[in-house]
Order: sequence, then structure tokens, then C-alpha cells
Amino acid sequence: MYKLNFSIDDFALYAVRYANGTFYFFDEEGNYSSTTDPSSLKNVYKENERNRYFFSYPNYVSRFGNVNIFRKAIARLPLGSTLEEFEKLYKTTQIEKHSLSDLEQFITKIDKPSIERATGNLNNHTFDFVKVDVFFVTNKPDSRQYIKRNRKSILDMVVKKIKEDKGFKKYCVSINFLKLTKCIVDMPMHIMHFIFELKNI
Repeated sequence: MYKLNFSIDDFALYAVRYANGTFYFFDEEGNYSSTTDPSSLKNVYKENERNRYFFSYPNYVSRFGNVNIFRKAIARLPLGSTLEEFEKLYKTTQIEKHSLSDLEQFITKIDKPSIERATGNLNNHTFDFVKVDVFFVTNKPDSRQYIKRNRKSILDMVVKKIKEDKGFKKYCVSINFLKLTKCIVDMPMHIMHFIFELKNI
């Protein structure tokens, strides 16, 4: 049984959802709110290299709750709802179709692939790199070893994400023409950075 603590002290000013450039959070009064300026939120970080923001779920969510149920419930919550209303929604939300595997519970999110050109490549009909960030839970003590043991399965999930991405499909390039050149595990931020290069054809 998941016993998530719905105390406003644990939720206030923490980002709990990000969609279309907007962060969603509970304010200090416990009301579900949104903002495009995340500077006041406690768990939002800026990645200077790619000039974008990201957030990780607070430890209490992954430690005491089911992240996948949390994510599904928060996506259905209307703006202006209270924390108490979200608690009821969370407790009645179920994951349908199939039980999540251990790996599916470990991976909390696979970001949209970022398709990029190398410096000097001015042809906007081509690309040179594909970068994908994979977020994982914060409460697994042996995360690094777990990632090593499941590296191939995680890579398969990333490749599937790229293959299904509309931005990648428009180039009409086979996934076989990509090669993985880097996989960087950022343990403090709980993110894996995958970088693929386009092979010389």
C-alpha cells in the first residue's frame, strides 16, 4: 500500500508537472497553480548548455508513493483544485492495462528527443545528433549498479522513443543510421543523458 504524505509542507512550491512550457505546482495555500517562470519553485533546475529547465520529483513522492500513479493523477487535476482534492484523486487513480515492471517503475520519464545540428551545419533539412534525457527514481540506493545491469533494456526504451518521435520521422532516416556515442549518468540530478550521432553514410 502506498502511503503518500499529503502535507502542504511537503508539496508547497514544488513542481509536480511540466507540459508545453508550463510548470504546475501547489502554492503555499495548497491550491493547484501554474507558471512559465519557475524561479520560485524549489525543485526546478536550469541546464545552461541547452538553455532549458527540468525538475525531479521530490524524494517523498518516489519514497512513499507510486510515481506513475502520481503522474497520471496530476495530469487529470484541474487548475484551482486543492491539495485535498488531489489526495482523493490520487487514491482512486489506477494504472490500467498491465502491471508495471521493475524497470518501468525505475524510469519516471523519457524526455522528447532533441534533434540537433553540429556547429557549421546550416542545412535545416539535416541533423547530426539526437539527445535524449532519461529520468529515474530518487529512492533506489543501488541506482548506478541497477542502470549497469539494465543498460540494454534502457537503451531499447530510448531507441523506441526516438523511432516514434514525429520530429525524427520527418527526416526519413532509419534508426540504424544512429550510433550511441555517449551515455552520461548524472546521479545528483537522477538523469541519464544519451547522445547519438548520425553515422557517415
